[in-house]
Amino acid sequence: MRALIADVMRQGHISTHGLWVYYFSIGGFIGEVEVDAYLHGLMPLPALDEELLAVAVAEMYADT
Repeated sequence: MRALIADVMRQGHISTHGLWVYYFSIGGFIGEVEVDAYLHGLMPLPALDEELLAVAVAEMYADT
């Protein structure tokens, strides 16, 4: 799912910071550094947080 999230971010010109702010606003609690590390394949995230990131990026992409 990480690759799909990163691809949508590129297509929608969504920054990591922007994604993290949106993710946090919908209930995520993982920090921005951890989200960035996840997006770069450096660490896994719990399934719930991965799903919240996917929801966040999808909603942000739909708004563009």
